[in-house]
Amino acid sequence: MNGSAKTAWSRERAGRLPALFFLLLAGVVVFRMWFLTVLPLSGDEAYHWQWSRHPALGYYDHPPLTAYLIWLSTRLFGRSTEFTVRFPALLLLAGTALVCCLWARWLQQRAPRRPTAPAAAGFLAGLLILGAPLYAGLGMYMSTDPPFVFFAALATYLLSRALDSGRPAFWAAAGAALGFALLSKLLAVFLILGVGFFCLVSPRGRRWLRRPQPFLAGACSLPVILPWLWWNGRHGWITFAFNFVRRQESNRPAPEHLPEFVLGQAFLALSPGIFLLALLALVRVLRERDEGPFPVRRLAGFTALVPLAYFTYAAFWRRIGLHWTAAAWLGAIVCAACDWETPRSDPRARRIRGLKRTSVCLCLGLTIAAHLVCSLPPGLVARLTWRLPPEQQLRATGLYAWRYGWRELGNRVETVRNEMLAAQGREPPGVFVICRAYGMASSIAFYSPSRLATHLWTSPKVHGESYRLWDDYPALRGQDAVYVVQRERNARHAMGKLSEHFEEVFEPERFPIVVLGREVRCFFLLRCRRFNGVAPDFSRRAASGGALPSSGGEKIDGAPG
Repeated sequence: MNGSAKTAWSRERAGRLPALFFLLLAGVVVFRMWFLTVLPLSGDEAYHWQWSRHPALGYYDHPPLTAYLIWLSTRLFGRSTEFTVRFPALLLLAGTALVCCLWARWLQQRAPRRPTAPAAAGFLAGLLILGAPLYAGLGMYMSTDPPFVFFAALATYLLSRALDSGRPAFWAAAGAALGFALLSKLLAVFLILGVGFFCLVSPRGRRWLRRPQPFLAGACSLPVILPWLWWNGRHGWITFAFNFVRRQESNRPAPEHLPEFVLGQAFLALSPGIFLLALLALVRVLRERDEGPFPVRRLAGFTALVPLAYFTYAAFWRRIGLHWTAAAWLGAIVCAACDWETPRSDPRARRIRGLKRTSVCLCLGLTIAAHLVCSLPPGLVARLTWRLPPEQQLRATGLYAWRYGWRELGNRVETVRNEMLAAQGREPPGVFVICRAYGMASSIAFYSPSRLATHLWTSPKVHGESYRLWDDYPALRGQDAVYVVQRERNARHAMGKLSEHFEEVFEPERFPIVVLGREVRCFFLLRCRRFNGVAPDFSRRAASGGALPSSGGEKIDGAPG
């Protein structure tokens, strides 16, 4: 095949890549629409659903966009299910893959190495966002991350176009996207820092600081975030205090978290090969000179470098969430996709291409394996561990235990509540539900048949404090209550505190969760009679003489890790 024939064949193959990407995107979306219903909601997902039941301009833990999206989805479909709660995450991560495809394609068009490079770069960037374990997980898990990742990618792409062309429309759109990123998660401040750092170190970037376009972008972001800022000002800036103070508290260095962070990113978030390719792409981009066409590739590099550098430093002090870096890796992945083509003049070209293809296959393989593990039916898991000794059974099913029993528990709690209502014989009757962990309270509310209102009964913790804004204990004076907890030890410890506020507290009722005749976990319910209307004060010691134990030992977030 001569040179012209090869070029024609390459162009024809490149022309098919966009259609192939959209076909792949549609297939992934259809598959995930089914997979959304495989797993129960985690405690955090149910907690975000609780946000949507209490519409507000802000919440304690995070900005409110996630609550708005869940509210819109559940109203659109007319009911609250695992599918309707997670549906926005599915659309947003599909949108992120599309944005990254367009982003990489546009970047490569600025300085293409081969005629097929833009199409190949766009296809690969979209494929990695669809197939990397971190993004595949976020595409089926409704939290603050899916909207944040989408709007961070959109803002960076639009800002690249704005810096390159100077068109006010791109600046305005980039500012609005940045506002929605901030309305999703406060980690968006790292995007602002990355852009600012890029402008400071780049001579051409500094020129924009003297022009009106960046101020136009800021003006377009303000209407998006001003209502939330107003709400925070009315509530003592609690969202900022949570994210920048309470979550950052650490008494001593803990360098053992650094290898955990690095290995987690390499083996669980991206896969080893893609992790190394992304880092190499960052190094290559940051070494580029500020010459020729405007260096928009460096912008992608700095928006990745700044948050990754911070999380690496923070890992010396505390455990870093696996998903916190999701937006940070976007720029690195796009740059890696742009660097995919290896010059044929390089004597190592064939070997390098083989390693890169192996890296992508390993990445996709890890994601497929994770889907298979998560989709194992509870009954099959029980059968696989049936012949193991009891201690090994407990360890083997420990990672799956959070999957069991939420709907059964919701039904049981509502049954107990109805029994207590029927036995009251007074007007107006009333029984409310209280829990020791915010994840359990939210899951009971979601999985109970009538979507019970639940309340948090525990000392202040890092997460879940939005319940303090919703709970109105004086309005519940005279009512009975059902207290739900996971461990018997915690149930008995709580009886002292409960007895300060109720006339009578009954012995814990054990509620086991049984799968194929074998108990996999259990809960404990306490019936409490006549609440005195005084909100619990957990700064005082319980009447039994011992402080109520911290709920840190009872992690009911509904998902492992």
